[in-house]
Amino acid sequence: MINIHLHCQNSRHFLCSYETYIVDYFSFSNFFGLGRSTKNGTNTSYFLSNLPQRYRLNPAYQPEYNAFVGLPALSGIGINYLNGSFAAEDFLVKRDDSVYMNVDKLYKQLRKHNFMMLNEELSVLSVGFRVKSWYATLDITQKADILFRFNKDIFTFLKYGNSDYPNMDFGKLGLNANAYLEVALGLSKKVNDKLTVGLRLKYLVGVANLHMTDSELGIKTRDDGTILMHSRQNIKLTAPVHILNDETGQPFAMDEPMNWDDIDFNTDGIGVSDILNTKNPGFAIDLGGEYQFSDRINFFASITDLGFIRWKNEEYTYNLQQDSEFEWKGADISGAISGNDNSMNDAFEDMVDSLKNDFRVHNVEAKYTTMLNTKIFLGATYELNKMFNVGGVLRASFIDGMFFPALTASANARFIRNVSASVAYTMTRRSGANLGIGLTAKLGPLQLYLQTDNILAVNYTKTKAVNARFGINLLFGHKDKRNKVKENQGGGASVVSIAMK
Repeated sequence: MINIHLHCQNSRHFLCSYETYIVDYFSFSNFFGLGRSTKNGTNTSYFLSNLPQRYRLNPAYQPEYNAFVGLPALSGIGINYLNGSFAAEDFLVKRDDSVYMNVDKLYKQLRKHNFMMLNEELSVLSVGFRVKSWYATLDITQKADILFRFNKDIFTFLKYGNSDYPNMDFGKLGLNANAYLEVALGLSKKVNDKLTVGLRLKYLVGVANLHMTDSELGIKTRDDGTILMHSRQNIKLTAPVHILNDETGQPFAMDEPMNWDDIDFNTDGIGVSDILNTKNPGFAIDLGGEYQFSDRINFFASITDLGFIRWKNEEYTYNLQQDSEFEWKGADISGAISGNDNSMNDAFEDMVDSLKNDFRVHNVEAKYTTMLNTKIFLGATYELNKMFNVGGVLRASFIDGMFFPALTASANARFIRNVSASVAYTMTRRSGANLGIGLTAKLGPLQLYLQTDNILAVNYTKTKAVNARFGINLLFGHKDKRNKVKENQGGGASVVSIAMK
């Protein structure tokens, strides 16, 4: 247990009104995502020559081995975290057995628009096999994505109030969380010695979604002290939960005004069948190609997760909308001056009740569609010799209308058939220094792999971006493995050549 103290230059700030918090340090870190090492595969994956899971980044890729099986729940575990504004050391200061949160320092690190993103991926089943010039794959994968966005004005209001900032914009406050199951069938074809193409067709089963991105919230302070607040929100929710009227125990009628105090999120009677159903279907496609330009130069390109999920489970889908204004002209505190101790509380409660009435939500037509986070990869490799090559890849991700580029340069080695390694440097949005490593090792049919685009994240207090991926595969029948019978030139005896394992 570590003491967490707030430190501010101005003790009158709202954020500084609480002197000390006692929290578990690790829980605090996890709240901000700082203690997590983290979908999408890493850019470093593109350069591990004997890793079957490369086809998830480019469906044209054909694994070296004629068949592979990813161990259930162990063939692919990946997590990715990105904070667009601050790292732990930007606002936490440790002295003795206490950790101090410097609010002023945190405020300086914030941008006008800020975001935090977390992705998770777990491979349930992964298999593939070669048939002549074709390679087929089957994947079942559980995926989850979370994107949180907020404006700096929220902290400005808490820190300074509205006296010096009469017009404040809290809009574009957004939370987009998505969990789904993906069943993917892949097929690649070696067209000729130079060109290989591939695609993956994906059927998606939506499990849960929270979509809150169409948000407007602002405060305007007039010269006479009157405060005008405008709020327009659209919260779309699909999850195995019943939204009930807390007073009646019954669902709200369509378009019935809902007070936040009356909402009961009830999960009684919900089982596995309610979670894993096909009432929220979706479809997606991956496309890719590889071109061997010369003996040393190879180009590749792909687009992944081009698709959508239709959320239409009528029992568990909600579309909550709210659009209203609230005008506050102040409170009558004359009673407090004359000795009525309850007048301040009464005035505050009146204001809260007015806010509740003015900012009620309505549940309207529930069905809605969300798009997947589409990614584009462009890159190339250059072979220095049989053991070493260098490469680069540009990844462009489109997440909830936001553009996230990542550029990776990599040096790669293939020491023997069973061992490969990569060292990479990646620049991402708002994170310019990421040192990546990747390693595969095979013993018998068992292959282990581990990769990350930012090994420096082991010191999580200094990092804004963390990702990692690891897994275990079973590999069978290398494509170059064969027995040869040769004639002994001298004596005519036959010699059996044993292939490398």
